[in-house]
Amino acid sequence: MPGEFRVLFVCTGNTCRSPMAAGVLRGLAERRGRPGLRSILTGSAGTFAAPGHPATAEAVRACAEQGIDLSRHRSRPLSREILAGSDLILVMEEAHRREVLSLDPQAASRVHLLGEFAGVEGDPEVADPIGGSLDDYRRILGRLSGLIDRVWQKVMDRMQGS
Repeated sequence: MPGEFRVLFVCTGNTCRSPMAAGVLRGLAERRGRPGLRSILTGSAGTFAAPGHPATAEAVRACAEQGIDLSRHRSRPLSREILAGSDLILVMEEAHRREVLSLDPQAASRVHLLGEFAGVEGDPEVADPIGGSLDDYRRILGRLSGLIDRVWQKVMDRMQGS
């Protein structure tokens, strides 16, 4: 059986954007998984995360509406060890990329702004909904879903090539 391909999503506090993104990719992999390829493992971390916090109530609810379960998510701070165990690192903001590279300069070929990796025109960053309404979280989840749908083939290509 082929091995695993690890995709890490990075945001600031690891309580909304990155766990939502990991949940979206996990669901996509379950629906579109391809026999014979390595399995996709998704994870998330935050550049300024305190360990052990649950996802925000709004993130949990917005995701639950889309069939994504974040109820067991617990935040974790970004570390060299987490980066070293990741095949692809997708960050929400340019500041997150800089933080990844300050921890591990050798991750440069594996770290990408999610919007750039998806090939979007305009602003490639994903706004932080923290403190916003449930509708704000729904909007960000929709953006994440669209971006991750666009990167699906790139993830499949990387899985086959590595």
